[in-house]
Formats: sequence, C-alpha cells, structure tokens
Amino acid sequence: MHTRALLLVLSNMIIASCARLAPETITLAPKLQSQYVLQHGHVAHDQPVVQTDLTVTAKSQLYASVFHSAGLNDADLSGDGGDEVDWTVGWNDHLLPANAHANLSLSYYDLTEVFQFPGDDLLVPQTEVWYEFPLAEHTVSPLIRGWAFMPVSGVEYSTWLVGSGVRHRWPIAERLAMEHAAVVAYEAGRLPDTDAGWLLDYSGSLGWEWSERVTLFIPGVRITDPLTRVRDGREFELVVWAGLSFTWSRE
Repeated sequence: MHTRALLLVLSNMIIASCARLAPETITLAPKLQSQYVLQHGHVAHDQPVVQTDLTVTAKSQLYASVFHSAGLNDADLSGDGGDEVDWTVGWNDHLLPANAHANLSLSYYDLTEVFQFPGDDLLVPQTEVWYEFPLAEHTVSPLIRGWAFMPVSGVEYSTWLVGSGVRHRWPIAERLAMEHAAVVAYEAGRLPDTDAGWLLDYSGSLGWEWSERVTLFIPGVRITDPLTRVRDGREFELVVWAGLSFTWSRE
C-alpha cells in the first residue's frame, strides 16, 4: 500500500514538473566507466558500462532527469545488472543562509529487465544538504545525504543509507578544475544480501571546460570500501571513468 501511494505521488510529481518545466537548462552527460558499483558498494556489473544522464531544469530549480545504463558485454540492453533506467524528479536550490543548499528528489529505478514492470524495481527518495565555505580559490562543502530503497513489487523489505562527508572544489587553472568528495555512510542491512555496516565512498574528477557548453572529465575515479567487516561479498572497489557534459541554457 505504501509503495502504491508513493508511485501515485511520483506520477503526480512528474506530471506537475512537466507542466512547470519551461526549461532554463538542459544537460546531457554521457560517460564510459570500468564497472557499475551501486550506492551501497555492491557491484551491479563488473564489466564496462556506458551511462548517460539527461536533466531538464526549470527557473524554479525543479528538475526532471533520466539516467540510462547499458553494459557493453552484449547487445542486449535489458538483461543484467549493467542495464538500468532511472526516472527522477526533484528540486535543487539555495537555502537560507545563501551558502546552504539542498537537493530533494524521488526516483523510480527500473532495474535489470528494463521496462518489465515492476520486476526488481525500486522507489528511491533521496536528500542531500550541504554548506559551501569559500577558502581563497577553494570551496569546501560539508554535506549530509540519505537514501531509502523501497521495492515496488511489494516485497516485505526495504533499506536505507545515511552518510556525511565533505566535498572540495579547486579551480586549478582558468578552464581546469578538480572536484572530489569523501562520504562515510551507514547501511541499514535490511536487504537479503546486505549486512549492516559502514562504507567509505570517495569520488573525484578533473573537469576541463572545452567551451561554454562542453566540459570534458578525464579522468574520473570512484572508490568504495566497507569500513566494517561484512560477509555479503562487498570489498574494495575501484571505478575509473571518462565522460563529458553538454549544457544548453536559455540565457
């Protein structure tokens, strides 16, 4: 019952967002990465994947996005852990004081057998709050984030992650910037194949502003590592990726 109610809320949010989304910006961000590791550190696909984000943002900072992942191991775009489509609506804007920010969203994760509803699909509300501290040329942002993962099929389990950490951005040169973040998160361990425990999640990239609209990211890395002993197969994982971001703006 709760899942159906959230599905109704999500569909209403999508309809309302589409009605209000007079696009201010449209961003397309494809990337190639060495493997696909999920938020809680499990490896969904241990071979290369191509992943693409398409995001439309309105002046009100409401946004709608579609994320697509496809494994390169075969021509089947629906059939293993590398294949996924996520539908998201959310809001990302300043809070008071002005250096405080929040990102609130609700996603539908269409997993593995894509477009075969409901399957193993998940509803995932997410939130992140951070505060930016400008330090000379650097920006340091302490953050708190959380996710909940709720099966759409009515299976009697769900789980959540909550974490805190810091993000750092450093404009190395006029068109070159480094951005990285380290988060320590707690996994509730309520999924059948996941133990409760702490997880380190580090990500970093170098971004080169090739033009006003195009930024290249070479290289990018992500590291996940359980900080507590687990027996669910999770271990140290390294993901290497490269990609680009194309942004169209009304201005």
